[in-house]
Amino acid sequence: MKIAQHERFNWGDTTFEIVWKDDDGKSLVLRNIETRESKLVDVAVLQQAFLDSEACPIDIRPSDDHLTKSLVDLPKNDPGRIIAEYRLCYARPIVLGSMPVGRQEAYLSGIAKRYKHKTAPRPSTARRWAQQYKQFGEMALLDGRRLKIRDIAGMRK
Repeated sequence: MKIAQHERFNWGDTTFEIVWKDDDGKSLVLRNIETRESKLVDVAVLQQAFLDSEACPIDIRPSDDHLTKSLVDLPKNDPGRIIAEYRLCYARPIVLGSMPVGRQEAYLSGIAKRYKHKTAPRPSTARRWAQQYKQFGEMALLDGRRLKIRDIAGMRK
C-alpha cells in the first residue's frame, strides 16, 4: 500500500484514513473512520504493521460509476465485508510480494494466529484471492455465492 493522504486501511479491528503526512514523510495523522478520532503515528510503525499483516489496505477507487462500491460502503457487520476483509489479509502479502515462496503455509498460519482466525487458507486459495484482488480490487473478494443467494432472495420480496 502506498502511504498517502486519503488512503484507507484496517489496523486491527479499526478502519483508518490517512488525513495528513508531514513534509519529511516520517509522521502521519490517522483518523478513525467510525469515531472520527485522530492520532499521530510514525510512518515506520505503520509500515511495520503492514509487513507484519497487522494492517490491511482497503482499496478505494473513485469512480463515476454509481455501481462501483468499496468495502467501507458496506456495514461493518455485513457478512460479505467480513469475508472480504478476511481474504484481504491473506491476499495482500502475496500481492505486495512480502510472503516468502518456500514458507507460504507457515506464513499464512502466522497471519491466522495474529488475527485469531480458526484456520488459515491453503496457499493455493490465498494465491487465487490475491489474483482476484490484483485484477479487480477488493470487491472481487466478496463471496459471489452469498451475493447471488441474497440477490435471489431480494427479488422474491
